[in-house]
Amino acid sequence: MLVNEIFQAQALICDTPNRFGPFTKYLEKEEPIMGPAALLKLTVQIIEQPEHLLRLMHDLVATAQPSRIIAVAEMLVAEKQQGGWQASALAQAIRELFVRNPMHLCGLIALSNDDAHRISDIDAVLKTDDLTPESLKKKLLQVATRLWLKSPVGGPSTLEQRDAVLVHRVRSAPELRECFGLRHRVYDALGYLEEPVSRSASRIDIDSFDTRAIHFAARHYPSDELVGTARLVTVAPPFNARTVIGNRWRVIRDHAEWTKSIAHQALVNEDRVFYEKVSQPIQLPFPILFNSDFGTKYHEFMNRYPPALGGEVSRVVVSPMHRGLGISALLMRAVTSAALDLGKRFLLLECVPAHARMYAKYGFELIKGHHCRAQDLDQVAVGMLLSLDDNPYNEAVALAKADGRLLNKSELLCLCRHSECWKRPDFRFRYDESRCPLAEIHRRHVA
Repeated sequence: MLVNEIFQAQALICDTPNRFGPFTKYLEKEEPIMGPAALLKLTVQIIEQPEHLLRLMHDLVATAQPSRIIAVAEMLVAEKQQGGWQASALAQAIRELFVRNPMHLCGLIALSNDDAHRISDIDAVLKTDDLTPESLKKKLLQVATRLWLKSPVGGPSTLEQRDAVLVHRVRSAPELRECFGLRHRVYDALGYLEEPVSRSASRIDIDSFDTRAIHFAARHYPSDELVGTARLVTVAPPFNARTVIGNRWRVIRDHAEWTKSIAHQALVNEDRVFYEKVSQPIQLPFPILFNSDFGTKYHEFMNRYPPALGGEVSRVVVSPMHRGLGISALLMRAVTSAALDLGKRFLLLECVPAHARMYAKYGFELIKGHHCRAQDLDQVAVGMLLSLDDNPYNEAVALAKADGRLLNKSELLCLCRHSECWKRPDFRFRYDESRCPLAEIHRRHVA
């Protein structure tokens, strides 16, 4: 299930003294991304006139082929009057250009005469005194990795004959910690984590909403490797009842207690940030409502969409080595089916604009406008909403009901080359009577 993808990106380096012209071949040398997951093929263009940078980007996004661009320049940051640095007008114009053209992606590396530090809307900062071909190459690879992780996967990869991915709710504290670890690995590479979380010795990602969430895990059979995770943030039901995830109240309670236990263990290891996150009171029911664009409008939003009737899908993460197999789609199906069975009427999510088209395939529609993430990060996000109204025209609900019948039998969904056999309880293919090669695996879980 290894990915042998060639990821092509273009670096536009605004270098008036042309310091890097002689090193173009070195900068273009192919490098692996996150191990053997992909191979970066970078092309470098040196721009001597700063005013040409934005004009060239306009030309690139005008093409039908999706562009993956990394801009490197000094004029991407400007000094604040009160001290410190901020994204310049040029950087903001570039960001806006790519918000309007979400099929294309861009990363920004600012050259600064100050020490490297995080600047909102800037992917990476490189101190000019430390500027060498090696340091620049390292930053280019870092930002290219982020663009690769944000890029929608092209064609689906092929599972081997006896390969399978099984998705189920998280069943133990150790498994939940694995999910937090996978989230840290991917989100840290994306640059989504706050600095205290990024630097944590525990190498996990936890926030306060993990105590209000039902967590799901995707595991590869037969290696039992965790290859994906997602969570459904929701309001705990006031009563006990059996659902597709088991006893709904007990599952939410267990996941909250496991999260607090993992955060406390991190505190023992002197990672205080997670303990503080799970201990702080949550004023709003969903992560998306902390976004700046909601601001004073969140009361109006909650009146229209009562929190008790909804949930939010978030932290959908797939191992870089297993992209393109349809794992995120199966995680989304499990979350949606669970939400429907819990009596929810809608689901929320937020994503980078480039992923909106993918989530639209699952029935999500854009919430008008776009908004910055609550954290002071480099990305603009869009909000999306999925209606779970039960009517004959809602395909998402029809699929969630079908998946619910499977989840009721075994509390898991299966992804394999023979997954159509799951539509029958005897694990046989729909159009012939041959048995699924993984029938014994499925029966074991059903039992």
